This record gives sequence, C-alpha cells and structure tokens, in this order.
Amino acid sequence: MKCIIIAAIIAALITLMFIYNSQVYPMKIGLRKSYALNATQPQQKRIPKIIAWTGYFSSSLSERIRSYPCPYRCDVFDRTELPEEDADAIVFHFRNLWDPNMTLPKTRRPDQIYVSFLKEAPPHAGSAVNDPRFAINFFNSTVDYRINNFTYFDQSYFAPVATEDDREKMRPLSEEGFIEIIKKKTKPVLAIISNCDDKSGRLKYISELSKLINVTKTGWCYGRRISAERQEELIKSHFFVIAFENIACKDYATEKFWRIEKDIVPIVLRRWILKPKAPDGAYVAADDFESPRGMAEHLINAIENQDAYRKYFAYRNTHYKVTVDGFCDLCRDVYFNNVSATSHLDMKEYYSVSRECEFGTGNKLLSNTHHGERATEEISFEERFI
Repeated sequence: MKCIIIAAIIAALITLMFIYNSQVYPMKIGLRKSYALNATQPQQKRIPKIIAWTGYFSSSLSERIRSYPCPYRCDVFDRTELPEEDADAIVFHFRNLWDPNMTLPKTRRPDQIYVSFLKEAPPHAGSAVNDPRFAINFFNSTVDYRINNFTYFDQSYFAPVATEDDREKMRPLSEEGFIEIIKKKTKPVLAIISNCDDKSGRLKYISELSKLINVTKTGWCYGRRISAERQEELIKSHFFVIAFENIACKDYATEKFWRIEKDIVPIVLRRWILKPKAPDGAYVAADDFESPRGMAEHLINAIENQDAYRKYFAYRNTHYKVTVDGFCDLCRDVYFNNVSATSHLDMKEYYSVSRECEFGTGNKLLSNTHHGERATEEISFEERFI
C-alpha cells in the first residue's frame, strides 16, 4: 500500500512538472505561447523525427539543431537519411534557400510543419525572401531572435529573479567585486567594428562622439585587426563599449551587446531594440540624448562618479541570464503535439525590413541635434577623456 502511495505521488509530481514546462518554459518575456498539456494524456511512445533539409551556411544544420542539451527527445536527420514523408518537422536555414533550383520536399503530410531558421536581421535574410515558392503556404513557424507567437526564440535575455532557483543563476556583484572591476578601467569608450557595412549610420555617430570623448577605435573597419586576447584586454580597461549594430532592428542584438557579461556597459542606438531583453538600467541608449554632446557629458559623469557607474551593474543583483534553445522548444512542442500545420507565414512580410528595422539611425540621431549646439563642439573635460 505504501509503495502505491509513493508511486502515485511521484506520478503527480511528474505531471505537474510537464504542465509547468509547457506553460512557463521559457516564458518570461512574452515568448511564443505554449499550449497547456493534457495531464491525463499519455506521453507519445514514438520519438518525433526532424529533418534538417539544408546546410547551415557551409556547416551542418543537423549538428546545429543538436548542439545544445535538451530534456526532450527528438531524432534529427539530414535529408538523405530519412524519407521526407516520415518527418514530423522539416527545418530550413533560410539563407541557404538562395538557389531557385534547390530541390524542395515533394511530399508533405497534412500534419507536417516546415520551420525557417534565421539568426540574421531582415536586411540580411537573403534572396529567398522574394522567392514565390516560400509564399504563404510554405512555412508554419520560425526559429530566430524575435519575440512573437510565430517564433521559437533562440537567443538570450535577462529575466527578473522571482524564485530561489532564479537567485542561484544570478551573477551577484558585491561592493568589493565592483571595486575590482573599476580598478582595471582607465579609458572611456571602446568601439570594435569589424564590418564596415553601415546601414545604421553608426560610423558617423561614432565619429562625432569621438570628437567629444576619447573613443578607442579598433577592428577591421578601422584597419586594426585584433586577437581575441587583445579584445579581452581592451574590454577590461574600458568603461563603455559601443554596441551599435550595422542595422537597427527590433529585438536584434549580437555579441556586441552581450559583452555586457564581461563587466562593461554597452551603448546601443535605440532603447526599443532591446526591450524587453534587458533591464533599462543595464545599458546606455544614444536616443536618450539630444546629441552626442549630451551622451558624452553623461558618460564622463558616470566615469568620474562611482555611484553613477555602479548603477549600471545593479541588474546583477536583480536579474539573471536565460539562454533559450529554440530547437529544444520546437522538439518539445512536436513531442507533445503542440504544433499547428494549418497556420502559415508570408515570408516576405515576416522578414519585412520596413516594419522591423530602421535605416540610418545614427544619421537621424545626429540630425536631431539642436541647431544652436554643434555636435562637434569640444567639451572641456579632463585631459584623460579628450
């Protein structure tokens, strides 16, 4: 009798765990909705099958899908390893669909879902955006960096601490730890720009800012290739780092912003880019200021005032980083039949540049500078910051 009671308790706990995962994981910032699991429904005995139809640029897409640990079981195949009609989901790397003569699946089950995978911003989605084969009746969902109900979110974000388990995932910062950080910092602003593609107008804004405050410019675009080791040294020695992308798109943040994990404060072009991925107080946004002069004054004040600079690290004691594997969430939903093959995406509309992105952001911010105040006017800061 005691064994039966214990077994019943364990079964109830497992059921609650699955319900929690389906309703909460990884929902903390309004990610793609999960359907509540039917607690009385037995688990599928068959392991779902996913085909990686394309490569991932020149690498293996199936290896990318399998690259992160996942508590849900799905078998992943290259397209030569499994008949297409046997797959529950087929994943395509959107950039690899550039060839109009590429062979596509010929047989599609009514319950089979097609998923687009893309980590690039819409302007770099590739020529497949205009391919009529990928119009409304092809893709059912995506795996990318965006936050919406069609997407399996595949990136990181900061979530507020809500439980003791969350607290264990924080990187808390003590006063002693903060002092150790700033002891190594001797220079104001760092800009590492490797790609000279400048749809965002970032280079012009950086140029104007550097006339007001010292900006260490490095990277291929400035004719200075640097090693990973040298990059780490520069990050440790600077207070702020430019995190301007070559295009300003909603939700789009790359490693430039995630240098925040290396104890440096990022500067982004627009605050709306990172909402709701990071707390407002963790970074600087250029559009918070009327001109580069206003930003320069703010940065100098933070550098000279430890209390002001410390505020940028307050999130370390209130938030923790969550890294979401979109393919794991896809596997979960396929496993529990929480997918729909009846909804379809218009890929040209989904990757719409005009709706998701802003061109020339840096130039627009400079044009907002008051006519009576030149952005290039020198500010009489201490010599070490000029």
